[in-house]
Amino acid sequence: MAQRIRSRFGAEAPVLGFLVDLLEDGYQTAIAAGVLAAAKNAGASVHCFMGGVLGSPDRSAPQRNHVYRLANPATVDALVILGGTLVNHIGPVALSRYFEPFGSLPMCSIAMPLDGMASVTINNEVGMRGAIDHLVKVHNYKRIAFVRGPLANAEAELRFQVYREALLHHGIAFDPRLVATGDFQAESGGAAVARFFDELRFKVEDIEAIVVSNDNMAFGVLKELAARRIRVPRDVAVTGFDDVEEARYVNPGLTTVRQPLEEQGREAVRIVLLALQQKGPPTSIQLATELVTRGSCGCSGSGEQLRVTVSDSLSLSFEAMLVSRRQHILSELARAACGSFVHAGANWEPKLISTVSGEILGESPGSTAKLFEELVEGLISRGIDVAYGHAVLDCLRRELLVCLRKETDRRLFAEDLFQTVRVVIGRTAERSLGASRLRLEQWARRLSIVGARLIGTFDINDLRTAIHENFPVLGIANCFIITYEPGEIPSRFSRLIVAYESNTTQQPGNPIQFATDSLLPGEVLEQLSKLHNFVIAPLFFKDEVFGYLVVELDISQSFAYEAVRDLISAALKGAKLVQDVKRQNNELDSALSIIGDKEARHAECVSKIQGITKDISDGILTEPQEILRQILEVMSAAG
Repeated sequence: MAQRIRSRFGAEAPVLGFLVDLLEDGYQTAIAAGVLAAAKNAGASVHCFMGGVLGSPDRSAPQRNHVYRLANPATVDALVILGGTLVNHIGPVALSRYFEPFGSLPMCSIAMPLDGMASVTINNEVGMRGAIDHLVKVHNYKRIAFVRGPLANAEAELRFQVYREALLHHGIAFDPRLVATGDFQAESGGAAVARFFDELRFKVEDIEAIVVSNDNMAFGVLKELAARRIRVPRDVAVTGFDDVEEARYVNPGLTTVRQPLEEQGREAVRIVLLALQQKGPPTSIQLATELVTRGSCGCSGSGEQLRVTVSDSLSLSFEAMLVSRRQHILSELARAACGSFVHAGANWEPKLISTVSGEILGESPGSTAKLFEELVEGLISRGIDVAYGHAVLDCLRRELLVCLRKETDRRLFAEDLFQTVRVVIGRTAERSLGASRLRLEQWARRLSIVGARLIGTFDINDLRTAIHENFPVLGIANCFIITYEPGEIPSRFSRLIVAYESNTTQQPGNPIQFATDSLLPGEVLEQLSKLHNFVIAPLFFKDEVFGYLVVELDISQSFAYEAVRDLISAALKGAKLVQDVKRQNNELDSALSIIGDKEARHAECVSKIQGITKDISDGILTEPQEILRQILEVMSAAG
């Protein structure tokens, strides 16, 4: 079993391994957030192995993938695998084989069913078909292009197949020229647009909409269309798939298929923890998807339109109508929120009705705007779409205006009130985005300064000092730098060369050797006094692998780990180059010393031979045996 520490509940805390390619975009980060939240609730910790895409043509792939082999029964108790990102270049069969050696651990794959383990998947068919149906039925688009994902990704291929079937269902002929292949990265979305309009020479009017297999590529499509001055949605509509956070803030907002990203992470953790407790085979689960309409398809709303059925007598007063329709309004508010307001408590719906109706009746001026501000701030803090705030406001307005049909003055007041609240929601979201942007800019500046300091180190001791002095500025709590011993990667034994812990000023002197299977030295693990979540990232420079980095995982800083990994790798390379130069200089000095010593002995030998020759010519040495003896003695002394 993994080396573990005690959880806050007093029991041994399971360690869950989370295998992911990177933590740089909204898709992986949202799923990781779900994994971390579920693990925290269960009193478990997470080791996130960030090892790149298996089989990627990227030259750095082999230098990254070795960290996956650090996830083993000695370091983790179960594995959650983001199979949907690891599979893109090798396919599900090869990926299943890759994890066969891990078979003794409970495992669960996210977004990609794999043999030998449970999986958490989504209903791709319903989501993608909903997007196509919406474009055809609501907007009457017929010329619909498609940007498919990696060919080895079964999930991407399923979305493409649904696209073809949906066209057939609507009587639209499939045109292979309207299909481009991407790799789920934004750049390939831009390349798809270039293919349509440059390589295939389509005119703007030849394509009415572009359906994209994921949001990341959709962002690339939007960027390239904007660069070509092709207006979205007036000239070309665009839809994505995933509903990552950025989809809400691009302009226009991206119409996309929402898949429950955080829920996938939570469900995967639930499955493997249940398997650990019951010691039985984990079971798979499929989650629902839903279409979210925004501006990029031509819709002006933020989601589904809510229907209101009025059967009440319009002769009743506002208060009486409110009482008679109360349960209906409560259920409609809950439906509009889709569970997004759990942070507001179990009774947020009646509190909202009471606050708004009270202000309409002249009580507590400003209370409605303040309540919505708090609700929206809660959404933002949890990374949830602010559109849910607008959806709840739309629902509330629609329902209360029905109750106010008989009271013109109050109805006009309510309209003004709802408009004020809409402005408050917008300003709250804008303020939050501005604060987030400022924090990011400040962090980037700090990283630049720290990076210059790290890259300027040419010695391990200097690197250790630089990390201890500068990492507090970055808000990094714990960081450990481990290098492999020469030979196999990963090597059987490794060396901890830098240990930074924010709660201590002590700096270990000499490197600590330990068995790589334990991930960190035993004495370090024993010092950790509480649950820790770590990112394990490879340390390499071009084709040269140094070892790995273990750093405290803070999901709010997930975008930074690749940059930190790059900086430390560059610093290690610099230190190694300096060590190599010093070693070469020492070897050269030694060689020159030897050469100089030989030259001195040679000169002394020549001088002595010249002396013997002079003695012979002067008649001092005449006996041949004595002459030979002296010459041999000189040669022996010269080596």
